[in-house]
Amino acid sequence: DGLNFDLMSHQDIHIEVFCEAAGMVPQMQRVASPFGIAVRSSGGFDSTTTKQNLARFYAQTEKPVVVLHVGDLDPSGVHLAKSLSEDISAFLENLDGDFSLRRIAVTPDQTDEHDLPKGAVKEKDHRQYDLDFTVQAEALDPSVLADIVRHNIESLIDPDAHQRALEWQAEQRQKLSTAVGGLSL
Repeated sequence: DGLNFDLMSHQDIHIEVFCEAAGMVPQMQRVASPFGIAVRSSGGFDSTTTKQNLARFYAQTEKPVVVLHVGDLDPSGVHLAKSLSEDISAFLENLDGDFSLRRIAVTPDQTDEHDLPKGAVKEKDHRQYDLDFTVQAEALDPSVLADIVRHNIESLIDPDAHQRALEWQAEQRQKLSTAVGGLSL
């Protein structure tokens, strides 16, 4: 695709996608990248330092930050999202940042809507969890999950600003290509 610029810089909001499973990152990137949205695996956010550094980065954007979270519907996935939200929000309070995390998949409604296979809750897991079943994020058909992520992104961005960003990026590529003797960027 060539040289890319920060397409989110034209938006009044900063959006990222977190997915619990690192293996889902490439799938999420195919949906999020055309919007200039970063995708991260949230499985590695156990470290307080990592969350604090992420909060500092979000504060520097000087925009409201929305993280769209894709994870398993089980005690681990629910608590991972809750912990991320609470910890990053707490760090951002001291940095004057605006942050929210939206769990977009897997939800109980999606379980019924897409007739997803349910598993049992592990008896050894005593964390607060209000359901009597679990569902893996990978149970969602990849095209359905892509649609869910795309819909959530499109509901948050300004489409006119996105179009202007794409046009600006094309202009910058052309200027750079001309400057370096016609190389394809």
